[in-house]
Amino acid sequence: QISWTDLVQEMFQRGAGIEPTLPLGTEDFYNRWAKGKLLLTVTSAVTPTASNYFNNGVTVPEVVLFKTIVGNKSFTYTAEEGSSDSVGAQVLPAKFSVVVGDGEDQQSVLPFCSAETSICEAYSPSYNFDGNI
Repeated sequence: QISWTDLVQEMFQRGAGIEPTLPLGTEDFYNRWAKGKLLLTVTSAVTPTASNYFNNGVTVPEVVLFKTIVGNKSFTYTAEEGSSDSVGAQVLPAKFSVVVGDGEDQQSVLPFCSAETSICEAYSPSYNFDGNI
């Protein structure tokens, strides 16, 4: 079985010689014509809630970011009490943005959340590591 991450890593490595360990914004490994240009990668941020549903009525009470095989420890997040009510969705549009060639320590050019500002500010995640908030 192949994951989406595996597929993207293979495409980058075989198509452009970009190793999976190379961080975004790396100063020495990019096409010179790309220097100073904005690299924008879109994604979705899962915003689990207890009161909002997908069309089929399934809720996502929490998102598992990491789970160990041995010991069954996990790192998860969910909405803080009341913060999810004004979001009204289980998934929000989001993006990663870097300026090519500006190095690994640069700040994101654009905000991560792509929805209306009021919606992005309304959602507040609560992180949990193995039962400890």
